[in-house]
Amino acid sequence: YRKTSGWYLPVGTLAKDEVIKFSDWAQEAADHNPPVQVDAETIEKFWEDNVCAPGSTENGPLIGGGKYGEVGENGGGLCKRCKTDCTSEDPYAGYDGAVHCIDDDDGNQFTGGDIAF
Repeated sequence: YRKTSGWYLPVGTLAKDEVIKFSDWAQEAADHNPPVQVDAETIEKFWEDNVCAPGSTENGPLIGGGKYGEVGENGGGLCKRCKTDCTSEDPYAGYDGAVHCIDDDDGNQFTGGDIAF
């Protein structure tokens, strides 16, 4: 979450090209308990909750820091499609993890990925 090449550039491009609109999800992000960053909520909704964007900073994805969601079919947030714990230790976290995500072909359509954020 929020790495330059894996988050800011692609998410920023989607926003700049008006493919996604942060304003569409601002209220829902604020209404979460605890509230989440608007960019995290927007990406979760854009990909219909089928996301693995592991890791967190002091700025999010939860307001005040922390991961958003849980791993697994019922998990949601930015963690649903992650393989382990959706932290910076997840095999898909960081720059190396983004490459691993694209390269991973484990025969499961829901893990591994075609797009690395």
